[in-house]
Amino acid sequence: MYIFVNDNPMKSLFLTLIIALICSSHLQAQQQPVFNPAAIREYYLLLLKPGAERGQDSATVATIQAGHLNHLKSLYESGKICLVGPVDGSEELRGICVFLTETREEAMDLASKDPAVIAGRLKPEILSWYTMPGGFLPAK
Repeated sequence: MYIFVNDNPMKSLFLTLIIALICSSHLQAQQQPVFNPAAIREYYLLLLKPGAERGQDSATVATIQAGHLNHLKSLYESGKICLVGPVDGSEELRGICVFLTETREEAMDLASKDPAVIAGRLKPEILSWYTMPGGFLPAK
């Protein structure tokens, strides 16, 4: 690839190098991390299961759900979780969350402050989950 800028070969060479650097950095940013078993670390996976108190009226459920979503948003914005979402098609599991906490106890403490957990609509279970830092879910 060679670009002519006002018939000045130095400017053309400079622009070509800049474009090559931009393309190279863009391609590097899109590459997946290299699998390295030595880099695997422990994370805490929250499984949100149905709780014992599921009979609230619709207005109460809406209030609890709003508090639940605000709690998750707060955890995400504070860097305590990195992935979160509901599960469809399961009666035993309502949602999953990946914590970035240092301990299981901290993850459980944060999960227990969820308004849906406090109200008994959801019951938290924390599992250790091992994966490499830097992994990602590609966009569809």
